[in-house]
Amino acid sequence: MRLPVYAATAAGRGAMTSLDGGVLPSSGDTCITATISNGQACINLPILGQKCISVPSWIPSGTLASLCAKLCTTGPLPTGACVTATVAGKQVASECFGRC
Repeated sequence: MRLPVYAATAAGRGAMTSLDGGVLPSSGDTCITATISNGQACINLPILGQKCISVPSWIPSGTLASLCAKLCTTGPLPTGACVTATVAGKQVASECFGRC
């Protein structure tokens, strides 16, 4: 099952932007760029809605992070997603939402 992915920065929680034509496949990662704000990076996941992951306090607000999401499924149904945050090529945070 392929669902659209939307991204939102923590600073602009109401303004979401679409990952142009992007989909969250049942295998592999889909990545977007988000801006760190107040120690968090946020992504809007299909079915689960907007989710934010905390990043280390040494990362200043305004820093760009790559957020990669991998969909978790039970059979053909999505049950959750795991998200990793990478800054300057280094993974700084990871969190799963729903059932993974």
